[in-house]
Amino acid sequence: MTQPETQTVMTADHPPPSPEPARKPKVLWANVAFVVVLPLFVLPAAGWYLWSFGLHWTELLVAVLMWWATGLGITAGYHRLFSHRGYKATAPVRFAYAVLGAAACQNSAVAWCSDHRWHHNRVDTYQDPYNARRGLWYSHMGWILVEGIREGQYNNVPDLKRDPILAWQHRNYLAVAVIGNLLPVLAVGYFTNNLLGMILIAGLLRIIVVQHFTFLINSAAHVYGTQPYSRGNTARDNWFLSFFTLGEGYHNYHHAFQWDYRNGPRWYNFDPTKWLIYSLSRIGLASNLRRVPDEQVLRARFEEGRDRFSELLETWGEGKVEEWRRRVEEQRHDWADKKEAWANRMQERRHEWAERKLAWSKITDDWAHRVDESRTEWIEGAEELKERLHDDLVRAEFAIQTALTELKQQQQEWTAQHRARLDATTADLRKAAQRELAVLARARRNARKKAKEALSDWDALVVEYTQVFGPQMVAA
Repeated sequence: MTQPETQTVMTADHPPPSPEPARKPKVLWANVAFVVVLPLFVLPAAGWYLWSFGLHWTELLVAVLMWWATGLGITAGYHRLFSHRGYKATAPVRFAYAVLGAAACQNSAVAWCSDHRWHHNRVDTYQDPYNARRGLWYSHMGWILVEGIREGQYNNVPDLKRDPILAWQHRNYLAVAVIGNLLPVLAVGYFTNNLLGMILIAGLLRIIVVQHFTFLINSAAHVYGTQPYSRGNTARDNWFLSFFTLGEGYHNYHHAFQWDYRNGPRWYNFDPTKWLIYSLSRIGLASNLRRVPDEQVLRARFEEGRDRFSELLETWGEGKVEEWRRRVEEQRHDWADKKEAWANRMQERRHEWAERKLAWSKITDDWAHRVDESRTEWIEGAEELKERLHDDLVRAEFAIQTALTELKQQQQEWTAQHRARLDATTADLRKAAQRELAVLARARRNARKKAKEALSDWDALVVEYTQVFGPQMVAA
């Protein structure tokens, strides 16, 4: 796969690109008929059918099964395999993805992936096919109705055009889409003596619904949600959307680490596509599953959180950012000597902080009644608390950096030992390498746990700091 060009990132030093050059887009009337006009007939017809005959369980079952089958053809096939090369798959799996993806009626894999690679490569610019900055409606479906600036140009997917399965699907896309939908729907409709219900509900209505589920990632996932990994573009994590899109809702993570075969990186993230890919790898139908090292993921979260905190301090004024940087630099010089002693005293400090917090609560409750008498005493107490919290935050930040460095080293050692096991020439060498690999795996898990705990401690301290010394306290 050719390497994409450098992505444009929106920052304070890198302003948004110029707006799209004025041009009159050509309307794609075939797309208008399929995406706009057809639903105007199907939705009332489906409503009439449900009102007149009700919903039979076979119609619902086939519709859901077809939703998952064609949806996974898009998410596991078109998206994570063909667009991003997040893993490798055998020819039968690629063929299944080609058929199921076509049955989702969202264009051929070559065309779909070409648009998607341009989306990542030129995100939020006029060269982004579904540019979210042009509005929710445009990014949801408006872009489909007009000719794009690269309509019919697939020069960014030479690897897909060389794949004989995808080249065949691209040439015969319409036939594959029609047969892939009609064959199961008509077969079940014939055996259940319910052709009309199957065509309307499990066929046409399901196609429309699944299309709009996919469109939500281009629109809603760029407007609603959180940005824990990067604010370089409009992509957002939205766990709720994952239930409709088979795991595609963690969109901020995906834009930060697009080649990861997972969209939901945590074990509890709802990501059926991730589970399918992993299951295929366990039975030999998929391989080379690519995943971002934990150290990079945690570092991205930490650095994004630190940038937000620095911006917050900036809004409070009075040179707080410079003060913060000075304190970080001072602590860096003597941290190595104090690290061990600080670790032993951490538990004591937590108890001390709880006591001080309780005392502080009592002081603030009483302060409202004794403003004139105790203002000087209150300010001194606040400054002392501020100094201690500053120090705790700086130490927590350095603890994260240390933990992430250790996690990266453990990952590198584990990778090197894994390669040694693969290269072992005798059974004894393989067993020895396997034992060492198990030891390193435990060390890597411990390092990952330590890094996550350090990040959680830092997040908690930031929340405490902003609550105690927010703008309302600064003004006082």
